[in-house]
Amino acid sequence: MKSVTGELIKNVINTIFLLDKDWVTRITMAMIVMSLVWGILGLIGALMVRLQEMSWATSSTLLLTSQEYFGSIHAMRDFFAFAVPLELAIFIYISYRLLKMQPKAK
Repeated sequence: MKSVTGELIKNVINTIFLLDKDWVTRITMAMIVMSLVWGILGLIGALMVRLQEMSWATSSTLLLTSQEYFGSIHAMRDFFAFAVPLELAIFIYISYRLLKMQPKAK
């Protein structure tokens, strides 16, 4: 059972990060996956802002301290920052493919 689970995890990681491809593809997939993780974290922070505002509007109580609320406002800005590495990864990947650049062996 343990080896089956290990093989499954290994196959999932290889599939997500495309570890059997060239270095450009691997780096691109790593940037895409990490930017999506960053976007999910920013989404959680943005939802915390809305939760705080809703609780204040309905019952005039605050669920978060002022420091936590201030931090969640910055998380709302971070939610939109995930698009930059995502766009860069896709742009660089397409550029490498269009220019037909080949990775060099070290």
